[in-house]
Amino acid sequence: MIANGNLTGSPRKAISLILVCGLAVGVVFNIPFFILDVSEYLSRMEPFRQITLDMSQEEVSNILQKNHITCAIPENPVNYKIEFSDFWRKYAIYFHPGTRRVVRKVLLFRHYDSPIRRLLDREK
Repeated sequence: MIANGNLTGSPRKAISLILVCGLAVGVVFNIPFFILDVSEYLSRMEPFRQITLDMSQEEVSNILQKNHITCAIPENPVNYKIEFSDFWRKYAIYFHPGTRRVVRKVLLFRHYDSPIRRLLDREK
């Protein structure tokens, strides 16, 4: 099988083997970095739990910034609400217009249809 230092019978197979092995090594090497990057987005429940009722808007802003959550914090809003989300949930925090303190926290679970259901509904 190994003749003259050649692992495969043809150069085309050798190049294919090198490409496949290089791709596999690259994917395996990058998996830990991918997991670290995605883990922050997958769940934002912990910062939501840190926010308590009667907390000031500045404290809420500090918690969200510390956890790298980007959302618009209104200065002179019509409704005093901050919203952010992750893959599974939507979060909303409501403030009292006068005191700018947290008066309500809302957590909604997102519903994703299965790909099969979306395909079947599209054909109707």
